[in-house]
Amino acid sequence: MLASFGAAGIIAAAQLGVGQALSIIDVSAGLAPGADAARNRLITWMVFVFGASILGGVALGRRVIRRRIAFDIHRPTQVVPATARGRAVEALRAAKAPVALAAVRVTVSLAAALGAAATFPLVWVPAREALTAGGANAQVTLAFPAVAGILAGVVLAIAALAAAPIGVALVVTVAWVWLIALVSVVLALTKNQPVSPPRLGTLDAPWLIAPEQWYLGPYLMVGLCALIGLAVAGAARWIGATRMGIALSGFAGPALIAVAYLAAGPALNTSDTGQIQPYLASIISATVGLLASTAVGAGAEQPVRSTPMPAPLAARPATPQLAALPQAPAARPLAISAGPAIRTDIYQPPARGSVVEGRVLRAGGW
Repeated sequence: MLASFGAAGIIAAAQLGVGQALSIIDVSAGLAPGADAARNRLITWMVFVFGASILGGVALGRRVIRRRIAFDIHRPTQVVPATARGRAVEALRAAKAPVALAAVRVTVSLAAALGAAATFPLVWVPAREALTAGGANAQVTLAFPAVAGILAGVVLAIAALAAAPIGVALVVTVAWVWLIALVSVVLALTKNQPVSPPRLGTLDAPWLIAPEQWYLGPYLMVGLCALIGLAVAGAARWIGATRMGIALSGFAGPALIAVAYLAAGPALNTSDTGQIQPYLASIISATVGLLASTAVGAGAEQPVRSTPMPAPLAARPATPQLAALPQAPAARPLAISAGPAIRTDIYQPPARGSVVEGRVLRAGGW
């Protein structure tokens, strides 16, 4: 929880700081009355930043989470006798393990959400004057995308902890979205053009991209999401991931972008005509990514979670070399006058958790 909380707060602060320094996130312009384009871009970027910070916090704390899960769930707490009641206790432990695992995922995601929410003053302090001038509408415009991004980030973070391919796809999506935004800013600086907040997931350079070059505009995200969905799903299938994780890996990343645009709306009744194309492209990207990853995972085999026990020695066929060797005489029972005979040719393995000569039997050995 501490690792996810701290990592989410640091990632959110870094994104907000870099975004405001490079004019990718302009809070004052987005809260100004009548600035529909700046308002829509502010909402989409804030939803994306707060959602991505939660995902980054959970991703960096994943190693700590997995180590704690393995320690808390799989360690033997006490020796259970081999009786009917003992078997019932072991069955209860096995039933509680998935519930405990789900509780850990939810708790860690909520801790990351608190870490991201703690950075909200980084956008509230620079916007105090604009909030005073804009009134209640400006306050809703600033608070609503933060809440929407945190809720979407929590849901996607739980899914990322449940399936590793989903987490990988989300990290790759956040990386290419910020890369395209930085390229848009660099192009504006090199062409001596005014730097304005770029649209989310779009190479925003209208002085360089002609209207007929639609493949470099908002619909560029459709091709990138399809390519990333195929690549991540193919890698996940090769390493033997679960079928559900493979199928959803191409949907999780575009879903975060689609949620950001859904929160801002298509802007049909405003003067921002440039919001319609990326709005539609985000929905198409989520659909295409889901279809691509589902197609890759359709023929994937479910991995075997349990390792079968080896066959008994008596059931294994004897090799010709061993069959030719002389057989050792069978061990005879040792007679003790003080009690019944004890069989020495039968070996009973010790129960897990038992103590022998100061050593405790664990899952991996003594």
